[in-house]
Amino acid sequence: ILHYQNELGFEIPLNLEEEECLTGHIDILQMRNGCLHILDYKPSARKVKPIDQLTLYALALSRLTTIKLFYMKCGWFDKDNYYEFFPLHVVLKKKKRKGKKR
Repeated sequence: ILHYQNELGFEIPLNLEEEECLTGHIDILQMRNGCLHILDYKPSARKVKPIDQLTLYALALSRLTTIKLFYMKCGWFDKDNYYEFFPLHVVLKKKKRKGKKR
């Protein structure tokens, strides 16, 4: 994660103590329409916005697979709802904000 913070130029928000680590898992990886979809089941999808979590998954997968964020889409769902976003947009928005603060 520190590598990405330096490379991207903004702090990746993690509320972790030094001894802790980030844990979790991706529920579904799917290639669809030329994009890698990173999907996560959330029992109350309408009430949560796991955008930071899914963006971290995308950054990790991009680093491990060399698939560019441009080709990734993230989504979360439950039995009635589905939401999605492009992690690249999240990263670019954070970089833009960081640049304005300087």
